[in-house]
Amino acid sequence: IDAAHQRTHEGEMFVVGWRWEGSLSDAIVSLALTVPTGITAHAIWNIGSTGKAYFDFFHGSTVTGGTAMTPQNKNRTSSKATTVTVIRDGTISAAGTLIMPDLIGSGEKVHSVGSGGGMDAEFNLNAGEQYLLRLQNKAGVAADMAMSVQFYDTAAA
Repeated sequence: IDAAHQRTHEGEMFVVGWRWEGSLSDAIVSLALTVPTGITAHAIWNIGSTGKAYFDFFHGSTVTGGTAMTPQNKNRTSSKATTVTVIRDGTISAAGTLIMPDLIGSGEKVHSVGSGGGMDAEFNLNAGEQYLLRLQNKAGVAADMAMSVQFYDTAAA
């Protein structure tokens, strides 16, 4: 089995996400992950929208407030928890440094059916930093949008 599959069996793989229904045109939704000192998080994500959307991934962000989320252990028999914290739709006072912009959607027409995307190779998220995953509805009409992050954490090298 591959490493991610093994980490799930060992109770070391976590997932967190949210679905925003009926997000207005140009609305921004976000997840912010804070990696504590001494930890490296190894993350991949998935994003989706029923219409065109812009996705941006930042590091060195400053996001406060919002709704605290609890990452779920993918091994439902494990009691292990992560020390990575996640907030949804916090106040973004500094987006940070843009690592990667992306575009999802199937065109400019308002009757388009939307699409999704994500990463199939992990990003290593540095100890003591905050990361921002930001999704903006660019469909011109209300759209449903979703993001999820799957990760495991290890002692920082």
